[in-house]
Amino acid sequence: MDKEKLDQCKHILSKSFLFESLDADEIERLLAYTRRKKVKKKDIIFSKGDSGGQLYAILSGKVRINTLSMEGKEITLRIIEEGDFFGEIAMFDHETRSASAIMHETGELLIIEQANFKKFLEHTPKTSFTLIMALCSRLRHTTELLEDTLFLSLPVRLAKKVMDLSDKHGQPKDGGIFINLKLSQTELGHCVNSSRESINKLLREWSHAGIIDFQKGYMTVNNYSMLEDIEADEGEM
Repeated sequence: MDKEKLDQCKHILSKSFLFESLDADEIERLLAYTRRKKVKKKDIIFSKGDSGGQLYAILSGKVRINTLSMEGKEITLRIIEEGDFFGEIAMFDHETRSASAIMHETGELLIIEQANFKKFLEHTPKTSFTLIMALCSRLRHTTELLEDTLFLSLPVRLAKKVMDLSDKHGQPKDGGIFINLKLSQTELGHCVNSSRESINKLLREWSHAGIIDFQKGYMTVNNYSMLEDIEADEGEM
């Protein structure tokens, strides 16, 4: 691995929530257990039900974490990007993957095998507590998504998702917020457990109201406060 790639890996690890408490020597030791892999857009990294033997970090690109509803509909749990980790649950409980991971944009992953990571934890036990916190965060997120689907109307669910995308992927543009993440209407539907047709109808209504613009898979939020009002008013505009 050349110096530039090595420095990138060190930066990703040292700035991550999981490993930010490690010193330089510990980062070096962890890095010795990793390997890199280039992955193309739409490639399946792992599927729900697969055996889980790796922890992944995103060096570049974006990854979509999916599962299926009781009715068999695809649901996007989250979209993660450079610096984020995934795949930790099955690696620790020795069970199968609880969700699927699909490359949303072409990029590169840093991979740590289960056996190697356990060796690392034996010498660096302080990382275990951080991992427990990360797992709790994942559980809270999944619980919130389930509650939203059960108890909130579609306009409220979509408003929450658009605000979340704005906060995570937004860039200021012409007085609004450009969401630098390409999502089709079908993919947006997967994020809020709804059909493409329902998403299309709602986006057209919001576009006419001046709340958002949606062009070729990219969204610009023109009025963030109106999205907050939709969420507060349980979807009544």
